[in-house]
Amino acid sequence: MLDVHALGDKIEGLKDFGLHILTITIGLLIALSLEGLVEYQHHRHLVNAARASLHGEIEHNAKSLTDIQREIDDAQKILDKDLAALSQLRKDTAAKSTDINRNHIRLEFNVQGFENTAWKTAQATGALTYMPYDEAGEYSAIYDTQDEVYKVQQQVVDDVLHAAALIAGKGDDFQPGVAVVDEDNNRVTLIKMRLTYEKSLVESLNANYAQFKADHP
Repeated sequence: MLDVHALGDKIEGLKDFGLHILTITIGLLIALSLEGLVEYQHHRHLVNAARASLHGEIEHNAKSLTDIQREIDDAQKILDKDLAALSQLRKDTAAKSTDINRNHIRLEFNVQGFENTAWKTAQATGALTYMPYDEAGEYSAIYDTQDEVYKVQQQVVDDVLHAAALIAGKGDDFQPGVAVVDEDNNRVTLIKMRLTYEKSLVESLNANYAQFKADHP
């Protein structure tokens, strides 16, 4: 905040009045310039700190993408075996549920999130508002896609639990009928479709990472 004080000298004539006004104006301009310079330096420091943190966080997340891709590929292979087991079960009505649970069907999937502390900090401190629009949009696109991948992973876990619920916890004498097998088959197929969508998101995210690294070596 700037304080403006009247000069103590007695003003005599229009010339003195004009001189005083000019002095006050120059003083205000200097003070405003200095204040603006301080703010500019503060914003610049804020942006540089946020930029460094974001670059490190994105680099870390890019490395974890390989594990997610491997997880998807492994899960899809397991689901193919699950679907084959369900197909065989439909044909073989004499199969016991214990055989199915322990030896054939393996419904499992892990969730792996992304680091986003630097992103949340940049939003909270307002650093993004002082960045060039294109640069802020670049970060936003990456983190939005990361969030979408994580949401799909959570959906896959829910779908896995939903599919497993049809046969999990049943007694050894439980004999699933055709309707139950068909319903489980539908649920497993949904998981497989969800993983296909997740894989496309991961590929898009991988492309974003590659472009980011190329633009910011």
